[in-house]
Amino acid sequence: MQDRIFLSIETTGINASTDKIVEIAALKIDKNNLKSLFHQIINPEKEIDKNISNIIGYSNEELKISQNN
Repeated sequence: MQDRIFLSIETTGINASTDKIVEIAALKIDKNNLKSLFHQIINPEKEIDKNISNIIGYSNEELKISQNN
């Protein structure tokens, strides 16, 4: 079976011109085995709404201290 890659992207909303990416994750799997994992939290450089924070699971404070300022 070929390797499969699953990609997940979390954003501050659904408007491509004003919202930002806050998290990228990728899993590489063959059959049922995890071969590799990539995960990065990204500072969106803007405040996010409480409703969005509840959906994505990150607070403004957590995003501000991410490594990608």
